[in-house]
Amino acid sequence: MEQKNSQKRVRSSIELQCESLELPKKQIITETDNEQQGKEKLFGIIPMEVSGKDIIIDFLPDNETKPAVKIITQKKRNAEREMHKTEGGIKGTSISLEKAYFRLSGAPDPSTVRPKEILKASLNSLKEKWSTRNADYEYICEQLRSIRQDMVIQHITDEFTAEVYETHARIALECRDISHFNQCQTQLAELYKAGIKGCNEEFLAYRMLYLCLHNMNIDLMLLFKDAIAHKNHEAILFTRRVIQALVNNDYIVLFREYKSATRITKCLIDLFIDRLRVFALQTISTAYMTGINLNYITEALAFESEKQCKEFIIKAGGAITKNRLDCKTSLRNFMNCAILNKKIM
Repeated sequence: MEQKNSQKRVRSSIELQCESLELPKKQIITETDNEQQGKEKLFGIIPMEVSGKDIIIDFLPDNETKPAVKIITQKKRNAEREMHKTEGGIKGTSISLEKAYFRLSGAPDPSTVRPKEILKASLNSLKEKWSTRNADYEYICEQLRSIRQDMVIQHITDEFTAEVYETHARIALECRDISHFNQCQTQLAELYKAGIKGCNEEFLAYRMLYLCLHNMNIDLMLLFKDAIAHKNHEAILFTRRVIQALVNNDYIVLFREYKSATRITKCLIDLFIDRLRVFALQTISTAYMTGINLNYITEALAFESEKQCKEFIIKAGGAITKNRLDCKTSLRNFMNCAILNKKIM
């Protein structure tokens, strides 16, 4: 009962203030906030006309029963916004190279948004820090997200935009952050589609390889159409060879190409490398039922050392006798290996 009386007092207070300004009651807006146990929360911005003038009412509750009403003319608010507007978005004025990322809960303040020139300097600084490992990935990722946010606020959509997303995608791959890699890939696909220049062939190759490794064959076939125009580019040629090896279950060619891959491409394949090696061990065990030496497997599956090879085989459920893989005993375990069920986002 007390809560209902409190809500009535809040509404009555606002209605009285609105009546004094000749505002129609029907334009009063309230919202129930579940987290506040049903207490009414008054809010604006509500444009309307009073005596032929456009105004905005900001409901700013000082407490539960005494909300304050602040009147701002539409003309004044528009003038403040126009001071920092550019074509399609606001114009930032901040000169800080570093800025923490946070989700916007209201209209952005131009004094906290960095213009394109500052964003370029910030990106170059981040590239330098990452190349020399003077910052960890958590910091680099936050700063890149902050740059992306400032670009969105200002509607910056050009080659610099593509460079930011490409940089973030590469670093995310290096750190096995597939979530941010996919976010950047989605944005890059839209940018390239809009005709913005960037490393189109490189990231088209990444998308094709990722889809193939994920067995997303329908989406992959659609991308092959886009790849026709870039069929002679080295990144596309490499990816086609890898895809062909995967389709043919040819682990010899697959891992030979893996050894010659670029650093970032290796990072992408590394997300799936354990699964690929188990599939290869299945093929080897089927072909060499009498057993095979570990040094052959080490070389064929691109392990760094025979010790690493042995540890992986044991982890996958394989049996080793006198430095040889016992294929007959190991095959069933390879077929039911838990590594094959490991989720890759």
